[in-house]
Amino acid sequence: VLVKLEDYIRSSTQDCVSLIGPVLTAGCSELQEAALLDELLVKLATVLGRIDEEDTSAGEETENFHGIDSRTGHAVLVTICGQLAARARGLEHLLARARDLAAAAALAVHSAEQRIMRDLTEIYKSVVLQLCQMTAWTAGCCKLRCSLGAASERVLAAAVRLYSMLAALVKQIDPVMAQTVRFERLLKLCGKKLSSVTDNLITYLEASQNKETATKLLRETKLIPRLVLEAELFSKRLILLSTKAKLNWQQYLSLGTARDFRIKAPVLQEVLNAQEQADETRDE
Repeated sequence: VLVKLEDYIRSSTQDCVSLIGPVLTAGCSELQEAALLDELLVKLATVLGRIDEEDTSAGEETENFHGIDSRTGHAVLVTICGQLAARARGLEHLLARARDLAAAAALAVHSAEQRIMRDLTEIYKSVVLQLCQMTAWTAGCCKLRCSLGAASERVLAAAVRLYSMLAALVKQIDPVMAQTVRFERLLKLCGKKLSSVTDNLITYLEASQNKETATKLLRETKLIPRLVLEAELFSKRLILLSTKAKLNWQQYLSLGTARDFRIKAPVLQEVLNAQEQADETRDE
């Protein structure tokens, strides 16, 4: 039934944009929405255009998703970001489960420890795989020429949440486990590549906001510093993990975004230190 609904959304000449959300939600429960999400992002790139392309293809006709155009595309983008939020909740649950299992393994007898470590390895494999997908989808959303308002806020929020999960994973996974679950393949996606995409998004939104009056400033003014903060926190924790693992994972990181977007480094560092202290307090 789900496959038939997806095919209907792709091929129908009727306005079936309202079906996209429920179909994605149904697919998410079985982790089967990947193909549809990929195709929707390709369609949105066609109708909305990409930030990093001056000669955009926005407005061109495509064979699929006839109901998605430059008018409805922003609503579809909001729907996709909602789907990413649902996926993120599942990933956050897995990260919490992994943290609990790691704590249990440290106190377990040898036989129980082996079983726990097998379960923990499988969880981290799933987390890394899903974060690879989440990174690709979030980057796809960040590349789009979204309108200021609900769409841009949801895209920024998705990027903030992704970096938050990446920072949490890097903090709690140990070097041996990271190598076992092929953590490096995730770094190839969420390092310089993702940083470049989010940098372009911030530049695009700031340029768009400069055209607005002072009374129309949006929530992006708060979300942009949060995005920079989470990205810097992820980088800081990855450097620490890389040092423990004695591997050059720093090669996947960009130089940082704080100075590029007029956020003073000392102020950002103070916030980072405060968050680190809060994390340590919760761990004790």
